[in-house]
Amino acid sequence: MSQKTRLVIFMYNRLFDPLIQRNFCLYMKSYLADPNASVRFHVITFEDPRHPLTEEQKVLVTEWQAQGLDWTALTWHAEMGLMQKLRDVMSGFAAVVRPRRAGHRHIAALGSVAW
Repeated sequence: MSQKTRLVIFMYNRLFDPLIQRNFCLYMKSYLADPNASVRFHVITFEDPRHPLTEEQKVLVTEWQAQGLDWTALTWHAEMGLMQKLRDVMSGFAAVVRPRRAGHRHIAALGSVAW
């Protein structure tokens, strides 16, 4: 088997955010379902503690991880203050460094313009 491309997906959204479900998750699921796919994902998301994963979503994440998905869930801060957003940015940069050191050389960033 050839070497898989290791891709970091950085999202300033929740993993199951409705804004990204139709594009990202369908794309990712098709690669995870194919054992011969040439891509391995490390997804970094910002999870809102007010909206925890449902049991069904937890089962999906477990399935995806068994198929090769790595997931880093950071805490999203709802406050609008500059310091809270700076904290999010810094934790995001730190989270990207870890998979980069592990050999992930490609980064894709997904976000929304919704408030």
